[in-house]
Amino acid sequence: MKSSDSQLKNRGKITSDDLQQYSNHTQIELLEMLKSKETYNRTIAVKILSENHDLTDDLIRLFLHTLKQEKKLYTKIELCDALSKGNVQSAKLKMTYQENKSFFIINIDIII
Repeated sequence: MKSSDSQLKNRGKITSDDLQQYSNHTQIELLEMLKSKETYNRTIAVKILSENHDLTDDLIRLFLHTLKQEKKLYTKIELCDALSKGNVQSAKLKMTYQENKSFFIINIDIII
């Protein structure tokens, strides 16, 4: 049984048209979108923030916190993808967060 477009959107699936529509939003606007009740808005925000802005320690912590609370599939996948783009410092933050919050993140890249 194939999911409908509305079901996929409800799970946070986005299209390139969705991304283009929000590509000119400021970082502040995108951070506000992370709090949206609309799942696809959260996915869009994560995708654009991770592609167009530096992955700072604060943004990594925000993504980790958001991932812990997120229930929808495609938003979780996008958060994991964004977190996998980090450097050695971000890997340390992920491990610290994991230890402190008893939280496991799939796809932690080990950087040697």
